[in-house]
Amino acid sequence: MPRCGDCQRLNLPCRWPSDHQSSRAGSRHAPSSVSAASETPEVLSPQTTSSDEGRSSVEELPVVSSRGSRSLGMRLSPNCSWNPHLQTSEDRSLFNHYVHIVARALSRSSDLDGNPFIATLLPIAATSDTVTNVILGLSGGHWRRVYPNIWNRALTRQGKALSQINRLLTLSDPRSTFEACTAVLLLCLTELFDGTSRVWKWHLKAASAILKSLPMDSLASKSEWNFCISLFHYLDAMSTISSCKPPLLHSDSTIEDFTALLASRTPPEPLPESKGSIDAIYGISPALFDFLGMVNLLADHRNRRVDELSEIGFRTAAAHLESQVDSWRSNQDHITDTPLTGPAKEVAAATTAFEWAIRLRLHQIVEGYDPSHEKVESSIQRILAAVLEIPYGSKVEGCLLFPLVIAGASSTDMERRMFVKERLMVLENTLGFRHIQYARPLLETVWEDEPYGEGSGRGPNWAYVRYSRFPGVVFV
Repeated sequence: MPRCGDCQRLNLPCRWPSDHQSSRAGSRHAPSSVSAASETPEVLSPQTTSSDEGRSSVEELPVVSSRGSRSLGMRLSPNCSWNPHLQTSEDRSLFNHYVHIVARALSRSSDLDGNPFIATLLPIAATSDTVTNVILGLSGGHWRRVYPNIWNRALTRQGKALSQINRLLTLSDPRSTFEACTAVLLLCLTELFDGTSRVWKWHLKAASAILKSLPMDSLASKSEWNFCISLFHYLDAMSTISSCKPPLLHSDSTIEDFTALLASRTPPEPLPESKGSIDAIYGISPALFDFLGMVNLLADHRNRRVDELSEIGFRTAAAHLESQVDSWRSNQDHITDTPLTGPAKEVAAATTAFEWAIRLRLHQIVEGYDPSHEKVESSIQRILAAVLEIPYGSKVEGCLLFPLVIAGASSTDMERRMFVKERLMVLENTLGFRHIQYARPLLETVWEDEPYGEGSGRGPNWAYVRYSRFPGVVFV
């Protein structure tokens, strides 16, 4: 039997004959799959009576089908089923869009039941106007490209959240601090996905300070804490690629600290209770994001190679990092020594693409950007071969933006460039976040810029491209 909210949304009269008859009788009323780039607010806005004003039930929301998924609406707990902080029809449209499109696009796990962007955030939003405001802002940022008018309402709610966060931070109880932390992390995510913003840096620094505050200690090891800390580590690692700056966690590390850290460290294993958040946020091994942060920490030190001794220290640190990646890969091959199929095979392919993007990035930092180098060619081959194994619409498709941009920027072959462009165009529509649409123009600028183009014998000048024309692009 279709959900009543679906029929209301589509303005269809209820013609369900009886409970005992076949569900096929109502199949003509079921909503079809909706692309992230083709929706309209009317499609996702349930009709409500006057008594329902200010209250939107997830049980009444339309369910957008996705490959291999079931209805989210039927599995949400009672605490997730409504939100009393929605004031207008635009609020409800934004909320619906978040539940059925944005939350799914954010999650990189095939386990929809364990999607923390639903299971963790919606109960919090039901009791927090601040978190609701940020969720609506994130939803509006995602919808902005195809429905720009909704952005005004989303921006109003987002601005309201900023003042509410300031008030929450004046309180000392753990719950208020946790709400503020969650809201700040989501604001950071919203700004990163904008693609042109620099504000995300301040949000990330604020989240770091809140996570270290005393009230947050009482929440350690709880699912909400695991979600926040996983999201923070993810954003901290991925944001470094646009700035060539170290992660906040290692912002004061010297090259000697860096070398000692790599010589003694092993990638931490996630706690069992946090695995759901980690799978949904990262999609692939968190160790790779840790390596990415280390690569960009190394990048921050490359301009300090002023003599032979500093050059030796720099290359020693790079060799330690490459050895860490090699050891990690050896362990991965030992664990996955049997043929993989389905989602597990897609995760393995995304892992390979990301791994070789990191290796290519490390090579560029140490040796430069010559596209004819043997290491560059082998890395590009492995990245693009892995991407080919991942079908359109895969849950781990969001992990491909960084590998595609890194491989595309170093490609001189036209066929490879067209492959990368085509896959980025797909990402623009299947994921729909604004920062993705800036990746293609960035690559075209790299390819067309004469001093760094095909046949010049030189690779892309990332500093020129990033800071001169694309100041806020982040390859999350």
